[in-house]
Amino acid sequence: MDVKNLLTKNPRKLIFGFLLPTIAGQIIFAISRTAEKVFLGQTLGNEAIAAVGITFPLFTIIIAFSMWIRIGAGASISLALGKKDIDRAERVLGTAIWLLTAASIVIIVLVLTFLEDILLNIGANKDILPMSILYMQVTTAGLIINFYAFGVSHLIRAEGSPLKGMWLLVAGALVNVVLSFVFIKKLEWGIFGAALAPVSGNVVSMILIFHHLLKEQKSNLRLRRKYIKLDLIHLKSIAEIGVSAFIMMAGGSVIGMIANAILIRLGGVTYVGIMGGITYTFLFIQIIITGLCYGFQPLFGYSYGNSDTIRLRLYLRNALLLGTLCSLVAFLFIFISPDRAVAFFSQGNSSYAEVAIPIMKQYFMALPVVGFNMLGAYFFQSIGKAGKAIFLFGVQKVTLALGILVLSNYLQVDGVFLSFPIAEFVLFVTMVFVLYFELRSVFTAVPKLAKQ
Repeated sequence: MDVKNLLTKNPRKLIFGFLLPTIAGQIIFAISRTAEKVFLGQTLGNEAIAAVGITFPLFTIIIAFSMWIRIGAGASISLALGKKDIDRAERVLGTAIWLLTAASIVIIVLVLTFLEDILLNIGANKDILPMSILYMQVTTAGLIINFYAFGVSHLIRAEGSPLKGMWLLVAGALVNVVLSFVFIKKLEWGIFGAALAPVSGNVVSMILIFHHLLKEQKSNLRLRRKYIKLDLIHLKSIAEIGVSAFIMMAGGSVIGMIANAILIRLGGVTYVGIMGGITYTFLFIQIIITGLCYGFQPLFGYSYGNSDTIRLRLYLRNALLLGTLCSLVAFLFIFISPDRAVAFFSQGNSSYAEVAIPIMKQYFMALPVVGFNMLGAYFFQSIGKAGKAIFLFGVQKVTLALGILVLSNYLQVDGVFLSFPIAEFVLFVTMVFVLYFELRSVFTAVPKLAKQ
């Protein structure tokens, strides 16, 4: 879609045009990443889920660097296109490619060098340590492929090609599902197969993504060799806008490490396995809501960059409404049929399910406000107001960390799981006030375009 259409086409058509492929892609991706854990849990049981689950906070910190770059670059590209500055957008793209490459190489070297010590310090014990090491060795070795697949596909959505961005990721996700089944269930490669399948899927996505950037004639942006360099001006823009996303993911990861360490001390591997199952269930829900965030992010950026406050208001209203609706549907499913969610990871173990179901209900009590919280934070990132997003994520993470440290002393493992809904409710109240007071100045401005 050319830049003119991005700025002038009926906004409701643009919403559907961006949201449907983005959400569809995110759902397929979520299924693909959940499938590998389901196959693993059904084949090797709770201990394997715990071994993979204990690595999740470390992997999240790693991906946080990719998120920092892709969110910052995506918002910068959308804002530049809103101002019809295609040259600037292409320079941002080149800088983002350079950053994704450099960051992944540095992280691969550091993680593989200190992997065992890191895993021991985040809660892995002697029973699950060998499986955790193997999983992270394979995953980390393919990190540069992961950074390209997810980082650059987000930039393709940001430049106005949501349908193409979806198919580029879906292709890799489908390969991941097929290979997860083959590697884990048929070839019985276990942890190694669970780690290798997504890396293989990402290779497919990466090849298709770079083919699009280099060969697609209808794209608003082209990847130009002369722009693949460290441009300090665009580095500053990417860093400032994307840092809130990094804080959100990295902060959550550090807190996850703390939670796992406390759980393994107070309840053992069983509770770490339960946290792993709940985390992947929440990841599935989060990925779908993130599809909304990714779909609306370029629309926020185009309208804000073009000073079109009518469209901006319409996009924000629909984003918050749809985010809340998705959260409510997920909440109802979990509370009506929690046994189904737990069954994916329980391998038919009734004693595991008996313990996990009430814990899952505690953890997801605040699920109805999660969509509102995520879309509100992404709104600030998308229009370049990183300070507000940093403040909001800071409130959530500080509340969560304090809750885990304090409540675990009084309520033991229940205190750890209850801290998550408390932090979400605190963020929701804060978000409402920040949106109301901060955005009055934006929405009282004279709109540039008259019709919705």
